[in-house]
Amino acid sequence: MVAFRTPDFVSTCNIWLFPNNPSIGAADLLGFPCQMYYNARDAFGLGNLFTAIRFPLSVMGPFPKFQPNPSGAGDVLELEAGSGIYYKIFALDTVHQGFPNAYAEAIASPIDATLTLGVPCRQYP
Repeated sequence: MVAFRTPDFVSTCNIWLFPNNPSIGAADLLGFPCQMYYNARDAFGLGNLFTAIRFPLSVMGPFPKFQPNPSGAGDVLELEAGSGIYYKIFALDTVHQGFPNAYAEAIASPIDATLTLGVPCRQYP
């Protein structure tokens, strides 16, 4: 039998809740626990455009607004906190809901400090 295990949230990120963003003001949430995940089985070859960023469900309550905005604008996060590497959130949902290893996962795309999409994701060795 395989034991259920949640991801290790060893990174931290700073989060700007829409309409706030890095060009307007300071982050709304500082040092938020997270984990970046590149899917090695990316069948569509989107790994350079999108990445998954995971969050513990136990701390999701502070920002129920943390989701995409229908206008196309969305919340922004900086991962690692203080790194100057920014991502725009496109979707957020619960993974493994109802199981002990449930967590939240956002689909995000890298942006630059001017909020321009399309900058390449940093790749881990």
